Amino acid sequence: MKVIVENVAKQCGGRICRITSLPSRLGADVNKEFETPMVLQYTRGASFPHMSREVLELSNFDINLPIQIPLTSTFHMHEALKVLKQPITSFSALPERPSFIVFNDPAEETRTGHNDKESMALFTRNGKVPITCEKYMEIVETFQPDFFHVLCDGVTPHDCSKKRVIKAVDKSMKFFDDCLEKFKKSEQLKQSFLIASIEGGFSKESRQEIIKFLSKYENEINGYFLDGFHLNGLTATKDDTFNEKFYEIIDFCIKSLPDSKLRFMFGAYPPLTILKLIQKGVDVFDTSYAYLATQSAHALLFDVSDENNTEYAIDLSQEIFKDDFGPLKKDCKCLACKNHTRAYVNHLMNCKELLGSTLLMIHNTHHYLEFFRNIRESIKEDKLDVLIKILEKQHKTIDLQEKQREKQPRFDDDDEDNASMNSV
Repeated sequence: MKVIVENVAKQCGGRICRITSLPSRLGADVNKEFETPMVLQYTRGASFPHMSREVLELSNFDINLPIQIPLTSTFHMHEALKVLKQPITSFSALPERPSFIVFNDPAEETRTGHNDKESMALFTRNGKVPITCEKYMEIVETFQPDFFHVLCDGVTPHDCSKKRVIKAVDKSMKFFDDCLEKFKKSEQLKQSFLIASIEGGFSKESRQEIIKFLSKYENEINGYFLDGFHLNGLTATKDDTFNEKFYEIIDFCIKSLPDSKLRFMFGAYPPLTILKLIQKGVDVFDTSYAYLATQSAHALLFDVSDENNTEYAIDLSQEIFKDDFGPLKKDCKCLACKNHTRAYVNHLMNCKELLGSTLLMIHNTHHYLEFFRNIRESIKEDKLDVLIKILEKQHKTIDLQEKQREKQPRFDDDDEDNASMNSV
């Protein structure tokens, strides 16, 4: 993999990188190129929430966009994949998609207080599983992703103690050494890229310590994952987390890292926070915010290309939309907006119809990808600050708490696996 820094906005911040020369895996195109800032498309169980492969194709989404695969929803697959001896993307009928394995699900709040010195607790559908470095690398080898971050301790929210931060950094450095050793010996991961985790919570000193430690391994590292600022899920959507100190630490970390490496940050960050992180120099995010918006029946309407827009998001489960026969968003070209109305989606959501979530997910994903396209264009023109000013006027804190649905009949494990595979 090559990372070419093509454009650094001198006045307004942000940068354009081109990712080239990805290795070929099971039909993946070796000539794929990606431009940052970009997102990884969020998955659950290595499938797209509410959208089948056919829906993705009908929606004209980029079928080559890299995907994010949380281990929390795929851990149960690793025994089957050992027998299959193919990458998880092939198992999920997505062989053309580059993949990034992450330990925790960015759309679900991480549970705390369940870890020990040698392992991190993974909460799967079958309960807690302690994951050591050896076990983690065994799973990564089985999944054969294009990217993965080393095992790390990111349980350091803004209100945690200094002692907790020190322990997290010490564990993460030990985990890095152990994972790197196994990575170098692995035949299955010769075409994969190792991403180092920058931990340390909201302590600049702790972040500096781990960055200094990782500087010795710069040639083995393909990118950096800035982690440990929140506990995933709704904790990443809270505006009060992202204060001046947060951006100071991000700025410090970015300036301490080599320009030739990608910088990743995962979680359901609000769009305004995303813009400010890109301005600092972060390259890659995920679409978990669009997923959480869908789960809470919201359609995203913010528009960085229209300074006269006043809408940020609307809750389509509310009664006021039952007679609104306009599209979800005016002038939106997504499949949902071209063919359906707010009133119809309101009806679907209140009747607990699955199609309602599908239409919202189509719109929110399309909207989020367009958001990043606008960001890239603005950086090329050195106008990222204009987008920030526009979005500051539109920004609102919305309740992304998942809407409660009626309980559905529970599958047993085998039926659930079959249903998941049939959906793709």
